[in-house]
Amino acid sequence: ARKMGAGRASGSLELLGRLPLDARRSIVLVKVGATVFVIGVGEGGMTKLGELAADVVPAGAILESQGFAAALARVMGKGAPAKEKA
Repeated sequence: ARKMGAGRASGSLELLGRLPLDARRSIVLVKVGATVFVIGVGEGGMTKLGELAADVVPAGAILESQGFAAALARVMGKGAPAKEKA
């Protein structure tokens, strides 16, 4: 199936990043054309959490060493996420 392209994005669909929340839940950024969708994925399926214009997502933001969580927070206008104290 992989050789035939099953399970791979085609056309204007692009996975920008994924943030695992736990073993069964995560948040993903999916670019479709000029829109980036923020999607929650879990056992119950997928839920659209929000959407952004692709031009407001900084180029390469997901690949920075700060990671997906920091990039998502920055794009959503919340600044860097606060670190929890132990």
